[in-house]
Amino acid sequence: MSVRVRRSEWCLGDLEHYAAWYDREAGWELAQRYLRAVATSIEYLAEKPEIGRRTHFSTLELRDLRCCP
Repeated sequence: MSVRVRRSEWCLGDLEHYAAWYDREAGWELAQRYLRAVATSIEYLAEKPEIGRRTHFSTLELRDLRCCP
């Protein structure tokens, strides 16, 4: 089962922020590696949305959250 991934403005802003930090601190090559690693992780999670153990939060917004090391 695969799910569609939607990236919020907040998510995109975070990615830009951290990619810029990696670029400043270690160069654009590392920033690109970071962005590729994030994209790979998102693709993996989209393909396997049931991965990880279920959490037990009482907050409605977090009820379907899963934890994966």
